[in-house]
Formats: sequence, C-alpha cells, structure tokens
Amino acid sequence: MREIIEYLNLKDIHIIGHSMGAATIFSYVNQFGCERLKTITAVDMTPYMRNTVWEGGIGLGKWTDEDFLTDIDMMFDDIGAANWRIMTHLMTPAMSATPKEYTPAMMSMCRENLDPFTVAAMWYSLFRTDQREAVSKITVPFLYLMPETPLYSMTTVNFYRDNVKNKFVLENNFPGTTHLLLMEKPNESAECVKKFLRS
Repeated sequence: MREIIEYLNLKDIHIIGHSMGAATIFSYVNQFGCERLKTITAVDMTPYMRNTVWEGGIGLGKWTDEDFLTDIDMMFDDIGAANWRIMTHLMTPAMSATPKEYTPAMMSMCRENLDPFTVAAMWYSLFRTDQREAVSKITVPFLYLMPETPLYSMTTVNFYRDNVKNKFVLENNFPGTTHLLLMEKPNESAECVKKFLRS
C-alpha cells in the first residue's frame, strides 16, 4: 500500500477499510503514521482479534483461541465447511437457520475458488497480529461503521474512542445488518461516509 501511495504521490487520502482492509490500514498507520491520510473509515473491525487479554476481539469477545484453532484445522480438511462455520457462527448468525438440505450447496459456495493454505494463513495472521498500538497513532478523523449484529463489541468502539488522537465518530444506525454491512446497506453506508467527509 505504501509503495502505491508514494508512486502515485497521493496526499490527503480518505481511506476506507472493511474487516481485513481495516487491518491493512492499521498496519500502514503503525509503520508509517498518518502523514498522507486525511480521514480513516473502518467497518466492523478490531485492531486485535484474540480475546485472551481483552474482550474487544472477534465474536463479541467470546471467540476463543480454541475456536480459532478449530477454524484453521477445518480449513485444511474442508475449506467450505470451515467458512460455513465462520459464516453461521460469527458473520451472519441468522444463516444458521438455513435448512439442512441446503447446507452442502452453501458449503460448496463457501469453498469456490479458495485455496485452503491462503485462507488459513490469512486467518492465522489476523489471529496473531495485535495492532492496538496503531490506534494511538491515528491523528486524523476516524469514522467507525458498526452493524446491528457486529463481530466486535462496544469494547472495541470504546477503545477507538479513547485512543485515537483526533475526532472519533460512531455510526451504528443500520437495522437488520451484519458484518456484511457494506453489501447489505451500501447506500446508507455511503451516505454516512459522505456526511463524515463533509464535516
């Protein structure tokens, strides 16, 4: 990301990251600061997914290390089954009510074009990387979009509010939404970002 920003000589960037994209932003800020950034928007993401030393991790602070290791084991055995577990237990819990006869098709969809080694490496990287230090290096206005059924609790929100070094804005009026907020309410999300940028 830094190479692209420098190659294009970009300045005053309004950057938006959803989930893993937000993790990338935190990594960038931790390494290079906010010199070229104008604002940051993060969507339903924590700076640290593990819940061993705080309750701001994934699954509203309830997903354990054992859960993570189960996910990774399943990814090597059957990436579709692993992704379906993550989908129904974490990202969109309402999908756990899917009739059993549709489960094989859903698992098939969840494994389509995915390499288990890549997905497991990504999941492990997110699991082990603590970017909480980066939050205190955020010196530009910070917008956080939170769905009605989020992956992360108010512990995460309050951590952002207490540690960013500029204005913090929480937008959480998105009824019926999950971690897939940007797909579920694209127009409403865009309007919140535009309002934030205008302010």
